[in-house]
Amino acid sequence: MENQVLPEQKQMIELLESLLAQVRGPSGRRYEDLPDMMDINELKTYLNIGINATRDLVKLDDFPKFPYLNTHLYPKELVREWIYERARGKWQRRLKKVVGS
Repeated sequence: MENQVLPEQKQMIELLESLLAQVRGPSGRRYEDLPDMMDINELKTYLNIGINATRDLVKLDDFPKFPYLNTHLYPKELVREWIYERARGKWQRRLKKVVGS
């Protein structure tokens, strides 16, 4: 009886696992563990997308990047902000369509 998982415990485990996934990000790496300036491979891993999709993304004019030698570096804080701003704008547009404003 001691080794059985109660329904309340199962719910708590599922909640903790989902929170851990959010903290670690889609790639499984914790945000805090990322370097402040990422190269394209670190960015690809963090975003959990392929290299071609990453290259398309960084070509966008408003994507945060800094030139470095013959490549670019991507600041993790600005990348995160950029993603949140885009997501926020997308949801605001959807909400306006639903509300009819």
